[in-house]
Amino acid sequence: MRTLVIETATAACSVALIEDGVVIAREHVVVGRGHAERLVPMIAALPGEGRADAILVDCGPGSFTGVRVGLAAARGLGIGWGVPVAGYSSLASIAAAALNDHPGDAIVAVLDGGHGEVFQQGFDAALTPDGPAVSRKPADAVAALAGRRVAGQGLARLRMVDDRLPGSDRLPDAADALLLPEAQRTLPPPPLWSRTRCGAQRPRMSDAHAAIAIGDGTAADIVAVDAVMQAAFDPRFGEAWTQAQCLGMLSLPGVWLTLAQDAELLVGFALTRAIAGDAELLLIAVRPDHRGRGIGRALLRRSIADAGARGAERLCLEMRAGNDATRLYVGEGFVQCGERRGYYAGRGGARFDAHTYVRPIPQR
Repeated sequence: MRTLVIETATAACSVALIEDGVVIAREHVVVGRGHAERLVPMIAALPGEGRADAILVDCGPGSFTGVRVGLAAARGLGIGWGVPVAGYSSLASIAAAALNDHPGDAIVAVLDGGHGEVFQQGFDAALTPDGPAVSRKPADAVAALAGRRVAGQGLARLRMVDDRLPGSDRLPDAADALLLPEAQRTLPPPPLWSRTRCGAQRPRMSDAHAAIAIGDGTAADIVAVDAVMQAAFDPRFGEAWTQAQCLGMLSLPGVWLTLAQDAELLVGFALTRAIAGDAELLLIAVRPDHRGRGIGRALLRRSIADAGARGAERLCLEMRAGNDATRLYVGEGFVQCGERRGYYAGRGGARFDAHTYVRPIPQR
């Protein structure tokens, strides 16, 4: 069995392929920021482009953005490949690596938690935690060590309180997941936070399907967006964008990404841009198994509202002639205003016309 391990919870970005208990490929880079741009090429550079029978991802605690990048990639690939996704703790990974280097009875793992604090958790020699991970001020974290050995990148903060602490700083490494006992590498993949700092709650849909959350996305979500796009767009018509195209567009001024989430699963998205009074809906898609629930309409209305808030007076879109979504757009006030013959290049050299639609946005 082959497992792809994804590690982006801290300043490190690393990937590994583990097959039958052996690390067969790995890459580990300390990037600080920019995990979203580095991760996908790193996975693609692995044997078989990283394709595996299972995916294991660090679900924290750690950087909010970093954890989100890893989880989005893992879930997106898991959906695309049809393989299970499980999680592990960054602190358990630190403890496992430290105990592997220098076996002992007990250890405390610490990682930078932001806001001047550290994430901290103790483990025994069998990697059984002595309690949940917590976030503490450095002085409180030092007191909680109670003479136990300590390891992890959070030591830099602790040494500001006690300079006698050892220099066993380290970041999680994807290849170290091999050292974790089964109980520590079969966690459910939602993020592991030691305290609430995830930002404002996303607004909810107001219709009957209130379980769907509509909110803003970032470059960290592009892998999951790509999974939705591959499921939603028929490859015969050549309508899907590549991840690089999506990232490139999202990096431009005036471009934003809107997401539709069903619990932890990304089920839809819209990519929109606004320039000098005009806005364009670049992409919109909903997973086939979630259609018929008003998600596409909610994404479209959110894009219209956001475009208006950015000063746009009209919203344009272009789609393949005969697209089933035509009725949705017409129902939301769009009218056809143009046509481009043979615009979409499909399989086998087939060409498909594109129709342009526009809708005015009332100014408040």
